[in-house]
Formats: sequence, C-alpha cells, structure tokens
Amino acid sequence: EHPEQFQNATELVQFIRAEFGDHFCIGVSGYPEGRLNYKDELKILKEKIECGADFVITQLFFQNAVFYQFKRDCKTMGITVPIIPGIFPIQGYSQFQKVTKYLKVEVPERIKKGLEPIKSDDAKVKTFGIDQAAKMSEELLRIKACDGIHMYTLNLERSARSIIK
Repeated sequence: EHPEQFQNATELVQFIRAEFGDHFCIGVSGYPEGRLNYKDELKILKEKIECGADFVITQLFFQNAVFYQFKRDCKTMGITVPIIPGIFPIQGYSQFQKVTKYLKVEVPERIKKGLEPIKSDDAKVKTFGIDQAAKMSEELLRIKACDGIHMYTLNLERSARSIIK
C-alpha cells in the first residue's frame, strides 16, 4: 500500500513499475487538445511513458485531424508506444454539452449545426452521435491511423454496438 496519495498519473505509473515490474500492462491518458497547455500536456505524457506506461488512450475529440496532429507531435517528442483514439458517441445533448465544456474539447461547427435543430429529441441526437462516431472510427481504421479504438460509452453500450455494426 502506498503511504501517501498519488499526486498524478506519473507517480502511479512509477509505483506500479517499482512494485510489480512488468506484471501489468499500463495505459495512460493523452490529451490531443490539452486540458492545460498543449505543450505541457505532451511533456507530462512523455514522463508517463518514460516511467513505464505501455500505451496511451486519448481523451475524446471530434475531429480526426486533431488526433493525427497529436500522433505527429507525440512522435516528435519521442513517444512511440501505441496511441489509441478515444471516440465519444454523443448520447444526449445535455450530456454532450457538459462533457465538452468540462474537458475543454473543441466542437466543430458542423457538429454544432447538426445538433442544434435536433437537440431536444434524444433519439435523433443519439442517431446523430452514432453516425458521427462511426464515420470517425471508420476513417481512423481505414487509413490505419491506429490499431484499435476506445469507445467512451459511459455505461451506455448500445451506441457502441451500433457503431461496431
């Protein structure tokens, strides 16, 4: 048991590697749009990798170009572990607004415009979200930008099932 709380993920990765060696495969978060300062986020990610993280799952994003740039920037920083994109199927308008505001994720104009006329119809919003996430996922996999995808389902797996189909 660790005598103190961990101050950040880097400390947790260090502890796991020191205590358990390579017994566990460790994934860490990456922020393609940066929660704080983007360059600082990349430095923090590099530290997590240097401490023994095996792969990265990104925070959600709504433009594949953001992911492509993030991967290029990671490569420039010497980060060579697999980077798995985090895809967020929009499930409801209210939830979408809360999540994107909290995480400071840029929402493209096409998504704002697509959601505006249907925002009070949960079924239409969910269908829109499934379509959006499916298109992003299909492109990422088709051009081999990643080896897999992480779906942020928030315990609502039906959208993920629809995207997979």
